[in-house]
Amino acid sequence: MPQAKQLHLTVNGSAVSVPVGSTVLSAAEAVGVAIPTLCNDPLVQATGACGLCAVERAGSPKLLRACCTPAEDGMDILTESARVQDARRFILRLLLSVHSGDCVAPCQTACPAHTDCQGYVGLIANGETREAAALIRERIPLPASIGRVCPHPCEDACRRKQVEEPIAIAALKRFAGDTVLTEALPFPEPAKQSGKHVAVVGAGPGGLSAAHFLRQMGHSVTVFEQMEAPGGMLRYGIPEYRLPKSLLDAEIGLLTDTGITIKYNTRIGRDITLDELRGTHDAVVAAIGAWRSSGLRIPGAESAGVRSGIDFLRQVVRGKAPELGDRVAVIGGGNTAMDAARTAVRLGAREVSVIYRRSEAEMPAAAWEIAEAKEEGVRFLFLRAPHEVLTGDALRHAHSDTSADIATEEGTSPNSPAENVFDRTLTQVHSDTGGHMVTEEGISRNNPAGNVFDHALRGLRVQVMELSAPDESGRRRPVPVEGAFEELALDTILLAIGQGPETSGLEALSQSSRHTILADGHNCRTNLPDVFAIGDATNNGADIAIAAIGEAKRAAEAIDRFLRGEELAHSTPYLHKRENVEETFFASMPKEERAEPQLLPPEKRIKSFEEIALPFPAETAAQEAARCLECGCMAVYSCKLLRCARAYGAENAHYAGHVIPALTDKTHPHLRYDSGKCVLCGLCVRVCSEKLGVNALSLSMRGFDTVVSPAFQHALEESMCIGCGQCAAVCPTGALTANTPHRKQVPLKGETHTCRCPGCGAGCVLEVTTRGDTVLEATPPVGGIACPQGRFGFAAVNDSAQGLSAGELSIAIEKARTALTKYSPEETILLLSESLTREEADLAMALSGRKYTFVPQKPLLAKGSQLDGMAVFGKGFARGASAKYMTVMHGFTPYTGEALAKAKAILVIGANAPEFAHGAKFVCVLGDMSGKADCFLPAGAYAEQGGEVDAGTLTPPFAPKNGYSMAEILKLLG
Repeated sequence: MPQAKQLHLTVNGSAVSVPVGSTVLSAAEAVGVAIPTLCNDPLVQATGACGLCAVERAGSPKLLRACCTPAEDGMDILTESARVQDARRFILRLLLSVHSGDCVAPCQTACPAHTDCQGYVGLIANGETREAAALIRERIPLPASIGRVCPHPCEDACRRKQVEEPIAIAALKRFAGDTVLTEALPFPEPAKQSGKHVAVVGAGPGGLSAAHFLRQMGHSVTVFEQMEAPGGMLRYGIPEYRLPKSLLDAEIGLLTDTGITIKYNTRIGRDITLDELRGTHDAVVAAIGAWRSSGLRIPGAESAGVRSGIDFLRQVVRGKAPELGDRVAVIGGGNTAMDAARTAVRLGAREVSVIYRRSEAEMPAAAWEIAEAKEEGVRFLFLRAPHEVLTGDALRHAHSDTSADIATEEGTSPNSPAENVFDRTLTQVHSDTGGHMVTEEGISRNNPAGNVFDHALRGLRVQVMELSAPDESGRRRPVPVEGAFEELALDTILLAIGQGPETSGLEALSQSSRHTILADGHNCRTNLPDVFAIGDATNNGADIAIAAIGEAKRAAEAIDRFLRGEELAHSTPYLHKRENVEETFFASMPKEERAEPQLLPPEKRIKSFEEIALPFPAETAAQEAARCLECGCMAVYSCKLLRCARAYGAENAHYAGHVIPALTDKTHPHLRYDSGKCVLCGLCVRVCSEKLGVNALSLSMRGFDTVVSPAFQHALEESMCIGCGQCAAVCPTGALTANTPHRKQVPLKGETHTCRCPGCGAGCVLEVTTRGDTVLEATPPVGGIACPQGRFGFAAVNDSAQGLSAGELSIAIEKARTALTKYSPEETILLLSESLTREEADLAMALSGRKYTFVPQKPLLAKGSQLDGMAVFGKGFARGASAKYMTVMHGFTPYTGEALAKAKAILVIGANAPEFAHGAKFVCVLGDMSGKADCFLPAGAYAEQGGEVDAGTLTPPFAPKNGYSMAEILKLLG
């Protein structure tokens, strides 16, 4: 035969030859050039509806649509010229301007570490706690610790609060993190050794996280820590009752098990220099934290008894709790102030007050911690500002850090009345703040002219404040009430009004006026090219731990690029955000009570440092996680619109024009529809009509009001839809998504296995995506098609209630065997579903001597469907393929009611027994659960059976929950 004529053209300077009838798009693909498109699919005829495939032909004044433009001899095509890119960017902006929905949930956006909150909450709801923990640890290496201490900005952004209350995300993080420790789940093996060495200064949450991420990338990491134990403020700034240190040690132990080295009692500038670190390592990370407490700039602030709150907390953790006296005041309104006040209560202070210059509503501390502090007896004095520390005539601490002797003005110690305290040698009165050194005469070396006992604390004078009128921003500032003062009698004042870094030894790094290290906000690089800085010591100063962990992730990625000699250029990936959600959406949601961790009663809490919050039981965690509204798009990992927007720098620009409200439909058992995400590409309409012949969808209305919908804008469930899900498979956005059979549907990345569908004898190819023991979805490959049973028939594999244990299965098998032995072949009928695969039908023949018939299998249809769903797929599917094989190869015949009525034993494989078969003495159903059967033998869902497509073998691609496939059970039975 003569060879078909070839066309010769050029694409981006590369010559290509293609057969006559090829398009410009296929010609580009032939030389490995990808042209973006939203409306093209091999299943349907190209129309160029989206216009995104525009390309430039040399010498042509117009751009061409590559998907539907025939290739011609001599064409010179440019696919990425400036003109083409501008056109695509404009098209994308138009599409995004009317696009609604969130690519990711607001909780993930609000998290400084960008943890996939929706993902791990959904996994917990589905019983996949290990997978939830693994997902969290991709961003947070210390989930159990952070789940206990994080002030959870994710919950502040949770839209569930517009129904009643936000999801308890932090408590669910703790639940997953505790599973890690209970089961001692190791981290993944690090990547292959890179040969690069990184020094991390500081073993706080930021430093440990940076070390972890770098180690996972294959780099050797040594952490230099100034204290005697790791954890930073997690250890020395968070009280035991909030974060048990044994738990923190266990989490850090899992980190160091991956090969991270930590050198303790090593302080930069004292024990090692920055130059030495740079000389022996390929990169350095400064994560020194903020350990220096801010002082109080009022008269008497240097008095004995005025202490740093963070120094006080550190002393308590180290077992060196100072004497506080009976009356303690904590100045500040943040979480450190709450920790200091509640710790003082536990140390026996009789009266603990928190002094804050603003109102309670403006307090930065978490509302739950304020409430718990009040339960424990802490008194709050709002709209009060420190004015003067009162010193002088009162009993005072002369040696509070060691002997705790109390000295009167005459120097007599009540602990030892006969002994004058001034007979003693040099003592330290206030080492943690002012550093006053007292001689035998009571003279301070820092202030030789003054006697230290003139500076001993006796109280605090506070200025009464009030809120001003709202300013231009609407904020009401606290202003003094003229002449209004109050005096408080106190024994100790704890300062929690701010903290900053101690940067000694890091003078070579550029610093701000606040003495914080200046680092790039994207890649964390300092003025020294091989030194990076993260956490509380940088830029704007102290922040929450999760913020330092988020910076650690960014820094590690930048350092990895730096070590590989790559550019450190950073761009934030575009994510579409939904600006407003209609109130009607929340009004229709049923209200469910938020689960709160149980707390020890206050009277028990204040007597010890025992952890006060109890963990969620597994059932409670799953129920709480199920409250999630699933705000993030289910198609975020496959969305072509998002991928193109990122590639061409399109953003959420708004063009003036008519925008119709988004329509949503979740009534269909297999599909979800959101018109706000639809780009009117027409793929769903065309594949339903051209490929399936169903015509369930159409482009309704005209002009700006055009939407995809069933006829007369009915719900999908009420349409001609057969529930095959092919429309969702070809949708380029999240407008149409599969409503898969899970308790919670979650957008997740998973492992994809290519296998043949054993739903019938046709042997179609499916791509099954799994995460842990859960099947996320089953889709046909590009250009392929699947029936409803193939697309959605994996419910059983995700339902742990469907399975039997090995012991229970052996009992059921024995019952079936006994029945087959007890009754003669003439008294026994074996009913085989026509949906059995060929392999399973062959295995059934092992039960020889019985009467074989097959059961007409009811097609899996959507509720209200008006068509036989299988019929539209032709004879190559379900009934046609399986029934023909079973009839021709094995001589099976359809059952009759008369034959069944005479049977004494009936064994059903792959279907429910007919109603009139239940008169038999023994009925064993191998397939769907039947309450009328004598025993139940579970059939493995098709997704438990994977294998090589070409060979057609069936081997489990992952560990199924049910444990056995139908083929394995048939082998056991035979």
